[in-house]
This record gives sequence, structure tokens and C-alpha cells, in this order.
Amino acid sequence: MKLYKVLLIASFLLFSTNNIFSQNELKARIEYEDAETAFQNKEYEKAITHLTNAEKLLDKWTAKVGYLKIICLDKFVNYEEWNEKADELDRQVQSYVKHSEKMSSNQIDMDKMREINTIEENLSFGKKRIAWKKMPEYVNAEKAEKDRKEDDAYNWYLKAYDKGNVLATVDIGYYYFRKYDYPTAIEWFQKGVDKKYGRAYRALALRYENKQGVTYNEEKVFEYFTKAFEKGDAYAAEEISKYYWYGKKNSADAIKWLENGARKGIVEDMITLGYIYRTGSYGAEINYNEAIKWLNLAIKTDEKKTNAFHELGMVYHKGLKDLTTAIVWYKKGVDLKNIYCAEELGNIYFSLKEYQNAIYAYKINTDEVVSAMYYTGGAYFNLKKFPEAMQWFQKVQTYESNVLFRQRSAAMIAQLYEEGLGTPKDLTEAMTWFVKSYEVKGEEIDQALKNKVKEKIAQMYEEGLGVEKDKKKAKEWRNK
Repeated sequence: MKLYKVLLIASFLLFSTNNIFSQNELKARIEYEDAETAFQNKEYEKAITHLTNAEKLLDKWTAKVGYLKIICLDKFVNYEEWNEKADELDRQVQSYVKHSEKMSSNQIDMDKMREINTIEENLSFGKKRIAWKKMPEYVNAEKAEKDRKEDDAYNWYLKAYDKGNVLATVDIGYYYFRKYDYPTAIEWFQKGVDKKYGRAYRALALRYENKQGVTYNEEKVFEYFTKAFEKGDAYAAEEISKYYWYGKKNSADAIKWLENGARKGIVEDMITLGYIYRTGSYGAEINYNEAIKWLNLAIKTDEKKTNAFHELGMVYHKGLKDLTTAIVWYKKGVDLKNIYCAEELGNIYFSLKEYQNAIYAYKINTDEVVSAMYYTGGAYFNLKKFPEAMQWFQKVQTYESNVLFRQRSAAMIAQLYEEGLGTPKDLTEAMTWFVKSYEVKGEEIDQALKNKVKEKIAQMYEEGLGVEKDKKKAKEWRNK
């Protein structure tokens, strides 16, 4: 009786354990199917999460889950910059390779194995790259280059190359390129290509594209850019995108390649995608959610690339008409000295008649952006700080190429003299500046302002204000 109970309990435990295993396997299968769906929808992060869940449920590594996880992880790994995803990808690849070694040749899916081998090569190169970047000769070369000591840098790069540093091939190539010695530059880029260095492929592609030392060859351009990306150079994605957009007028593939680069951490590609989805460029439909997604990712990845703040502000400002949120993002950009954010934020505050805030926003632009100078003057004018307004309007006058704001600021200077605001009233000087405003020529001028100034000059001649009364001249001005 006692033995029977023991067997009964044992069989119950065995059944329960198998049931738990079967339940976990079922759940793992569901996770895998969800991962496949996410993969098809290009939701690679989501796919990775499902695959990780499947691994935990199975409590073991499997080739099926491992392969899909490798392909998903590869979408995010920038082999030029090793990160946590690269570590996980490396673990998955090693497991897959070990698994394949136990299989017979007819059991191996060769197409999958080729993909894995390419990724394994990129990982191997990525590991070597870390060591090469730390090589004393290479460190010295980069320092010399930063200090603009090109010849010293060249000598250090040569020493690094002599010690097997493949990265130096491109650096040496660009040394010759900057000296317009294109044949020698190409020789060095080719050395990098021979070592399967992604950046070297891109360097060669650019030479074929720009006819520098070689004749233009569209097939070579595309081949080398594509190879560069395959070999871990994520920056090549933007070049391939340009090829599809400008060369083939293929917007879908152009956007796809920008997404490829963005997923691998190229912030410029994220910002471009934000712009595309905000404006409907590249043949894309306007999609503010997509724009926000990519721009937030850009800021999270590297907030020093401050144009993302401007684009995100524009999504809320011009797209969603959410001025409050737009101001938040523009302010963040202004704090990081982004001139485009400063212009938009200043214009918003100016339109809201918050002139002191407008002056704050324009401040980072007033050394070089003429519109910011003009509107700063306008803000001071509206705050009745006329001497400061005069100062900024006068500064605009030193920029002859900007005809619109030179025309407008001249009219404002004339008004200050006419009304004696911040300066002694001087109608003669006012007339001089009204004439200067009228005489500004260019396609960009404000025609309505020009007509008003013309009428003002005519009135001053008619009434003898700042000039001798002369009805004939008044008529001549009106007839201009």
C-alpha cells in the first residue's frame, strides 16, 4: 500500500512537471509567433522582447529563436560603436555557430549560415576596432590630427598601419585626398576594402560618385555603399537613401534606408526621418506620431544634435498646433544654443507681445542672424527702449546682402528720427533714412512697405518736413 502511494505521487509529480513544461513551450511558441509578427511590422525592439521571453520560458537556447533574435539585434548594432546590443548579438551568434557545428552539412540552412557568418565577421572586426582605437600610435595620430598637425598624424597613422591597424588605411587615404593626390588616396582606401573595412568601402564609393581619381560609375557607387553598410558602416545608409531618392526617385527605399541607419544609432538619419514625416517629404504621408518617435529617439541618443529639438518643436508648432508644447521644445533647443529654435521661439514670443522673452530667445542669434537683429530691435521698440532699438536697427544696416531687413530697419530708423524717439527729433535725418529704405533693391523687398515709404516721402516734400516744400517733387514721388 505504501509503495502504491509512492508510485501514485511520483506519477502525479511527473505529470504535473510535464504539464508545466508543455505550458511553457506553448507560451514560448506564442511569444515566438508574436515576435515574427513584430518582425514583419519592422517592430524589431518588440520582436526582441518577445524572443527574450520565449528563451526564458524554454529555459534554453534554441536555433529557431536564436536566429530571429540575431537578425533583429543586427538591425540595431552599429559595429563602429560597441554597445550592450552588440554584446547580446555576440552571445547569440556564438551559440548559433556552436549549434551548427553539431549538425551535418545537409541539416544546415546555408542561406541563414551566410547571414550569420557575415554578422560574425562584423562582430570580429568590431572587437578588433576597439583594440585598434586604443593603440598608442593611433591615439597619437588622432590627437595630432585634432591639433591640425597633419604630417605628424600621417606618420603616426603609418606606424599604426604597420602594426596591423586597418582603421589607419582610411585615415591615410584621406591624408592624400586632402592633398588632391587622388590615385594614392584610392590605393589606401582599397587597402581597407581588401581588409573588409566598411568605412573604406564608403570612401571608395564617394570617389566614384564625385569622380575624384576615377570615372563616375553608378554601379560601383551603389555596390560600395551597400557593401559598406553590410560591413558595419551605418553611415552608408544615408548615402544609399540619397541614391534611391535622387537617382532612382524611389521614396519607399529611400526611407527604408534612412530607417536602417537610424536604428543603428545614426542621429542625423533620425532627424531626417522626423523632418520627412513632419512635412510629407520623400513622398511619405505626414505622420506626426512617426516624426515624434524618431525625433525623441534622436534626442535620447545624442542631445548635442540639437536640430532634433527644432524639428520636434516644429511638429507641435506647425503640425499639431500645440504652441505650449512647441515652446517647451524650442526652449530646450535654445538652452543648447540651437539658432533655429531661437528664431522660432523669438518669433512666437514676439507675436504674443512677450517682448522681453523674445529678446532672450533671439539673443544667441544676434551675432550673425540678421532677422534676429531686426526683431530684437523691434522688441526694444515695443518696450519703448528706443536707444537700444536704434542700436539694433543700425546694426542691420551693416549687412548689405539682406535686403528685406535692411529695407525695414531703415524705415524704423527714419521713424525714430521723425518722432524723436531715443534720439533728438531730426526730420532731415528721417527723410534721409526714408529714402534709403525706398532705394533698397531686390526681389525680397517688402513692396507694401516700399509704397508706404514712397507716400511718406511725398508728404514730407508736400509739407516741407525736413526738406524744402516742393509740390512738384511730391508729385514725382507719388508717380514713381
